[in-house]
Amino acid sequence: FKITVSAPSGLGADYNFTRTRFYNAFAVGFSSSRSTDIPSGGGYNTPSNSPPLNITTLDSVVCDRVGTVYAHAHVYGDVNIIDGQLSMGAYAGDIDLKATVTLDRTTGATGVVMEGPAAVPTGIYADTILRNVNIELNAVVSRYGMSQNYSFAAIYACGGFMDPETVRLHVQKAGPNAKIWDNLGNLHAMPLVSCDFARQRNSTNAGQVPGADVFIDAAYVLYPYYLGITAYAGAAAIPVTFAAVGAGGAYEGVAHGQEFMFYYGADSFAGAGSFTFLHNGTNMALSADLTLSKPGSWIKFAYNNTLGKWTDVAIFKPQ
Repeated sequence: FKITVSAPSGLGADYNFTRTRFYNAFAVGFSSSRSTDIPSGGGYNTPSNSPPLNITTLDSVVCDRVGTVYAHAHVYGDVNIIDGQLSMGAYAGDIDLKATVTLDRTTGATGVVMEGPAAVPTGIYADTILRNVNIELNAVVSRYGMSQNYSFAAIYACGGFMDPETVRLHVQKAGPNAKIWDNLGNLHAMPLVSCDFARQRNSTNAGQVPGADVFIDAAYVLYPYYLGITAYAGAAAIPVTFAAVGAGGAYEGVAHGQEFMFYYGADSFAGAGSFTFLHNGTNMALSADLTLSKPGSWIKFAYNNTLGKWTDVAIFKPQ
């Protein structure tokens, strides 16, 4: 069954859930208002003919074996989700949550889903696009889950239109063997995503950044959603560029300051090739042409919204 926690009528009501446990449900939804309650032309936070919308506060709330926990509008606090996922849809906003998503008896879940609308909203939904979201995430696997080799399908998934400058996800911890990102389709914007962990592998020269491990033997395009990659080179000089995100219109693109790490990993099956980044390469504005020719070297990139391109902010080349 599905539980929806929202206002019965009007523009919303204050809710405060303290040490509340929801369990064995298909979904639970938290919201203080419905998007359709906002008059046409009214601002998202303060409609033109009413007081500010109210809020829902979660204080040590547990959702145990709840498939999807939805945060809609004006939801704040902390929530522990066991064997489920946190999701924000097209018109969610003004959300600030500290979330722990734990795999205990389930594998293959996605930690956080952020899915903006397939088209920029108009009419009564104007100004209600996915925006003003801050999520602090711990995506963990329990001790039992670790014994069963459980892992996340992805730490986060995103798609559609959203305000990349005000939708933020910070990953404090991530379970083992999980990829960073999954594609929900209709990609137009990337939320500002950061993380405190590195992918760990047995080799001291491999997997020291988040993202995928990739063997590359031809020209390669980087997708910023992965936050970084550990690349293993074939026997060639391999050109590397960045993929574009959206067309650069309203609610499209990459947030200013988004970071991406490119790490040259060591692999006994890889060749002795090099990775080249041209200063004026596709979607890049670098300080100079840059080359990584030895395992253990790396480049840190950051997105500059003014230029609409990726710039280099740090480089390391071992002796």
